Amino acid sequence: MYKKILTTEWLYLLAGIAAYIICVRFSKDWIHYQWWFGLLQNKTWPTVWQELSIFREPLYNFPVKFLSPYIGFEKVILIATISLTCIKLRTLQKIVPERYVGMFFYICLYWLLLEGTQLRVAYATTFAVLSFYYLQNQRYYLSILMIAIASQIHFTAILFSLVFVLYFIKRTALFTLCLFLLCPLLIIFEVSIYAWLEQGIAFINPRYLLYGSEKIKGQNSTGLYIYFIAFFWTTLVLIEWKLKPYLQVDRFKLAIQRLAMSGVIFMCVFHDHVALGARLGELLLFPLVILLSWLYLELHRTNKRLTLHLLTTIFFTYFIARFIYLFPDITQNLRV
Repeated sequence: MYKKILTTEWLYLLAGIAAYIICVRFSKDWIHYQWWFGLLQNKTWPTVWQELSIFREPLYNFPVKFLSPYIGFEKVILIATISLTCIKLRTLQKIVPERYVGMFFYICLYWLLLEGTQLRVAYATTFAVLSFYYLQNQRYYLSILMIAIASQIHFTAILFSLVFVLYFIKRTALFTLCLFLLCPLLIIFEVSIYAWLEQGIAFINPRYLLYGSEKIKGQNSTGLYIYFIAFFWTTLVLIEWKLKPYLQVDRFKLAIQRLAMSGVIFMCVFHDHVALGARLGELLLFPLVILLSWLYLELHRTNKRLTLHLLTTIFFTYFIARFIYLFPDITQNLRV
């Protein structure tokens, strides 16, 4: 037993170290983090305290500013990435009663995107996973606290609080399902909702308006955004079908499924502002890691070997495609 735990923890540690190396050496976003750190370091502590706000993610900024002069910015990021990756993967193992399944789907879906690129979101989702774990075990105050902490690392993590509405108010599950089934019509009929919501988005954080500005005309340069939505819409329909008996009796599983569906709803709502829709949509699709793990275990229980292999092959291929897209420099060097 101890050998199994030790082996698992070493894998978690390796995942954290590898993510740090990829992020620092190959991620295009790393320049942005260094730039932001430079701005933060140039501010005096009185200025930092004056700017304190729940909208300015103090649980990221304060530790970075405090610790960096002593150990350096990169070491702060190294420690945060390794420790929080280990906590996240360990908690996923508690939610899904299987050592490697949750880790596999997390690596395939989010490891490169978050730990390898979007560090603050990666750190915030660690506390989101803890929130899901506490909610599953009906420790509601701790669950709410974890979402509050996540939102102070990256404010958009506040969207995960939707899980409490879906968990405690039963009718919202049916309402979300209906929206999920109908939301592709917004794309088909080219209905734009962004203009109606622009003022509210600016109030939350003016930076989000950049996602709809002229600066990101190439936001759907690959032309794959609609296919991306279709893929995850279909995946969630499959999960709804295969896990329906569990969703009907387990309100935690139902809330997690509906939360993921809300990610597709957001992507359809902002289909004409891809950067915003993808950012919010992928964030709320995060529970797919848990849902796919449950689906895997159900297919394994019912001995659906062909479907099981197809599922793992599809998402491993998704990992390869994301790796090539996010880190073209690495793939080019490998070819050479």
